[in-house]
Amino acid sequence: MIKFSAIFFIMFFSACSFKTPPNEWQYKSVNAYESYKKNFLSSNNSLADSDLKRAVGHAKKSSNLDQLARIYLGKCAINNSVGIEDSCTEFKELESLVDDQTMHSYYLLIVNKLTYDDIENLPDTYKSFAYSYINKDYKQAVKEMFDIQTITSKLIAANIVKSNMSVEDIEKLLEEVSFYGYKKTVVYWLKVMKTKVEDTLKIQKIDKKIKILES
Repeated sequence: MIKFSAIFFIMFFSACSFKTPPNEWQYKSVNAYESYKKNFLSSNNSLADSDLKRAVGHAKKSSNLDQLARIYLGKCAINNSVGIEDSCTEFKELESLVDDQTMHSYYLLIVNKLTYDDIENLPDTYKSFAYSYINKDYKQAVKEMFDIQTITSKLIAANIVKSNMSVEDIEKLLEEVSFYGYKKTVVYWLKVMKTKVEDTLKIQKIDKKIKILES
């Protein structure tokens, strides 16, 4: 009897533990996209390309295109965060097929077309920052940017308000980004800082850092 009970328990436990979730594609797509962000910002370009293809491939297994739209919108945001001009064409081609006002407001934030009315539908992470930025309270917007907890969201906001950041602000951001090892982002912000520095010796030091990191 004891042996039978043990066998039954093992079979029952196995059935519960190893059953494949019906939305496995979604988990795989999200995980691949998260890996893409890290590899892209770290300048692991081959790995990033592979991650993005996997994320898109898994997202295309569903007739619900919300996940695919999020990937394309996120890709656009990340590109812009490191100075790669991206008008979010891939997302715009899908937008009429998804019903998500949050994504639309996020798109408007990325392309700098956000209005007061759109702030309500933004992800909570960006609301305080966006309000200060639209209100042209740039000093507060920079502060709100630094208060954003998620590093990628912080970088997206930072790129929006970069023209209003001081050299000291950029140095602070670089210190944080360097902690994550985001090489592509570090190089980008060194180049932004160079445009704001007047001291010749400091410009030369920045150039040397960029040359070493890009070699």
